[in-house]
Amino acid sequence: MRSDIRASFLNGSTATPVTEAPVPIDFTITLVNYNANCAPLVGYAIYIWHVNQKGAYSYYPTRVDANESYNRGMQVTDANGQVHFKIYYPLSAEGLYPFVGFEVFPSLAAATHGSNAIFNSQMSFDYNLLTNIFDENSYTVRFSTWTNQFRPHTPAEREQETIKLTRVGSPRATGLTGGITVPITLP
Repeated sequence: MRSDIRASFLNGSTATPVTEAPVPIDFTITLVNYNANCAPLVGYAIYIWHVNQKGAYSYYPTRVDANESYNRGMQVTDANGQVHFKIYYPLSAEGLYPFVGFEVFPSLAAATHGSNAIFNSQMSFDYNLLTNIFDENSYTVRFSTWTNQFRPHTPAEREQETIKLTRVGSPRATGLTGGITVPITLP
């Protein structure tokens, strides 16, 4: 359980392995039950992950960073159905549009088995803000390599699954803040 997922929690590593100064993001996920007038879902576990600024995932046995656990974390929703995470602005994984993957579990106990997710999806970022960040910061891969692979594909899907971020000064110096509401259909 941790909200700041920027560092590795395995093998004592204390920093995400990046070559450029990453852009920090503080954001909140609000989980609601669509079938109950969007009432907050309390006590649900949300697991998130994303790549680093080199486009690499941690914790995969076949990857260079198999013994690292940066950019991965889980929180349990509070009385408002919310969890809070601190991340670095992700790059692109294998040419895909930058995203944060997430899974929702009905409880922390269910999440420990890793196969009981009731919902999984990806959160993306506003395209215009994204291009500004890549222009202002020296990220390794430029947006031109994934422009045509934007996910989700329709404007309505992009709006629904886009983390709403707000700039506070220079992105690299002060970072970004924002949030997203995730409606889940439950009985």
